[in-house]
This record gives sequence, C-alpha cells and structure tokens, in this order.
Amino acid sequence: MKKFMKIIKEWWFTIVALSLVFIYLTCFCTAEVSGSSMFPTYQNGDFLLIYKTIDVDYGDIVAIDSDILSKILCKRVIGLEGDNIVINSEGI
Repeated sequence: MKKFMKIIKEWWFTIVALSLVFIYLTCFCTAEVSGSSMFPTYQNGDFLLIYKTIDVDYGDIVAIDSDILSKILCKRVIGLEGDNIVINSEGI
C-alpha cells in the first residue's frame, strides 16, 4: 500500500491531466461561430465548448458537422423528428 501511495504522490499531476484530456476528448468538442445567424445569443467569432449528447429539445443549440460546407454549423433547434414546420411570409 505504501508503494502505491508513493506512486500516486509522484504521478498525481500526470494522472489528473490525462484524466481531463480523456474526458474532454470523449465528452466535448469546440466550435467557432461563423456569421450572424445566432445573434444575439452568439456573435461572429465566439468559441463554443460543446457537450456531446443525443438528447436534444426545442430551443437547444446544436453543432452539426457539415461535410458539404466543410465546417461546423451552430443552430437552434426549432423542430424535432415528426414535426411539420411551415415557413411562409408570416414567419415560422
């Protein structure tokens, strides 16, 4: 037990740093806001730390990796699977 505690005392910083890097790589990603479509919540050039999840609800802000545009898009959720969304001159 003493040998184990000695190893922990010598390597605590490395253990904590590697744990944080692992948590970041598995649970988070970053994105930069490009454009003004998210104004006033986010402005052009803002950096976001994004928590990876599959639970999405109305009003949430999501980041979508667009292969066509070769960048990450940040957008607000206005509809979920099964919703019908109508966009006309009056709005959404």
